[in-house]
Amino acid sequence: MSDAVVPRQAETVAPRAAPGSGWLRRAIESDLFYSFRRSRLTMVAAAVTILFFLLAIFASVLSVQNPFDPAQLQLMNSRISPLWTADGQSPFLLGTDEQGRDVFSAILYGLRISLVVGVLGVLLAGTLGITLGLIAGYVGGATDGLIMRIADVQLTFPAILIALLINGVAKSVFGNRLDAMSTLAVLVLAIGLSFWVQYARTVRGSVMVEKSKDYVAAAQLIGLPAPVIMVRHVLPNAMGPILVIATINLALAIITEATLSFLRLRDARYHALARNADPDRQQLSVRRRMVDCRLPRHCARRPDPRDQPARRLAARRAQSKTAMTLPVLSVRNLQVEFATRRATLRAIDGVSFEIAKSEVLGVVGESGAGKSVTGLAVIGLIDPPGRIAGGEIYLSGTRIDNLPPEELRRIRGKRIGMIFQDPLTSLNPL
Repeated sequence: MSDAVVPRQAETVAPRAAPGSGWLRRAIESDLFYSFRRSRLTMVAAAVTILFFLLAIFASVLSVQNPFDPAQLQLMNSRISPLWTADGQSPFLLGTDEQGRDVFSAILYGLRISLVVGVLGVLLAGTLGITLGLIAGYVGGATDGLIMRIADVQLTFPAILIALLINGVAKSVFGNRLDAMSTLAVLVLAIGLSFWVQYARTVRGSVMVEKSKDYVAAAQLIGLPAPVIMVRHVLPNAMGPILVIATINLALAIITEATLSFLRLRDARYHALARNADPDRQQLSVRRRMVDCRLPRHCARRPDPRDQPARRLAARRAQSKTAMTLPVLSVRNLQVEFATRRATLRAIDGVSFEIAKSEVLGVVGESGAGKSVTGLAVIGLIDPPGRIAGGEIYLSGTRIDNLPPEELRRIRGKRIGMIFQDPLTSLNPL
């Protein structure tokens, strides 16, 4: 009897993933990329942003001339009209200025400088704000109080004023000794020191939530130093809102750079997006506006009650009594939801309040509690994927949460409005 030989099945070996494919797969399967693919507006905005960066990178290739090099300028080419007009000439797409500089080339080189200053300013502000926010949230105590009080003081001033202050101090200290690169460095420093507060406050709030979790306690038990715990364990869980703030601050940094350029606080040889091609023609004019403080016509003279018929007077008294008892704003069981990839998150659940005439209501809560979302829901500014899932909103007795967008636009700014937190939009001269 011979032994049967059973052939042994070859073991299958799973192919190893290529180096770097793990983080790429996680990035593709993340909620961020999922939300990015679902939003056409975001994809279009990303494409436009990439186009701007490509134009800035290849500015020397796409431009007709270097507008900063006087040797390439010819006065014979001055005041040429754009190419699509009858007097336009071939190389100059947008025409030229009084000194023969191509306007399109000046825009491309100005775009390069603005993007460089904006990106470096955001990197400086983010590095400083994240570092101080980690320290304040993890250490706590007097250190947290000191950093946050400094941040609160800086928040009372618009970022453009702080940038003007830092830029003016540097100019007064160094004077004419600043060359072109030093001027740009001062500008980056001014922008970076103006926007660090948002990063610090956001990171501090996230760290205070994360440091009480079990994985931080486990890292402390095995003896990891505090800087390692903050950078390797706590910081990655707080990167979501940081990326959002960095995206918004990049646009604000470019606007601030353009504002400083408009105010002639940059080297005259460099042109930003807000500058004219001729720096000698840059002027800043401040116009005064007279405010008419006269009373409205219906308040100038109070009518005598005896001049009105008895029935009309009784009707107005009843209407006035009803208006005194009716709240100006009434929110009943408000619910706001945000649809995500995995589930629907309810950000606000059952919020109810009333505001009577001449009454002030204060809503207090930590960052992310839903204060701003409540205000945006009241005036109908919740963008998709967010929506009002339930509840009712009444303005002087009229329900407004179910009104069409056209009717809401007629109400906003006239009967109800919202003052947003950023003072830059109010005091920016551009």
